[in-house]
Amino acid sequence: MSDGQRRNPRFEEPLSFTPVPGGPEDYANTADGPVRYVEVVDGKGLLGYLWFQDAADAADFIPCKSRGVESRSAAVQWGRRLRVHKESGLTPAQAIAGLAAEAPAETAGRVAPGEPAESASESALRELAATK
Repeated sequence: MSDGQRRNPRFEEPLSFTPVPGGPEDYANTADGPVRYVEVVDGKGLLGYLWFQDAADAADFIPCKSRGVESRSAAVQWGRRLRVHKESGLTPAQAIAGLAAEAPAETAGRVAPGEPAESASESALRELAATK
């Protein structure tokens, strides 16, 4: 190195993640094919989308790009809430219905009233969220 300092070779090793058995259960965060979703809103408007697909045992929150830190913070909270429902043995559709019935979270918003809509794919919904 030109600065005279040595680098630890471990910093050059690729990182890997191996889930530990018995860790928290989560729904899958990707799915192929159509997904259903609901909007998550707060007093300022749209925060993001909660989507789900029972066939893939998948559900996740997609934050809206325009809301920045607020929507990313909400994503963490919705992820925790989804985990609780997964650990209770609920299907993704049941989890989203349960979340819609829960009281709004102070900084994570609430599920907007109405029936779930459908998107052609989870990636199409992510593209939509990037424009919102």
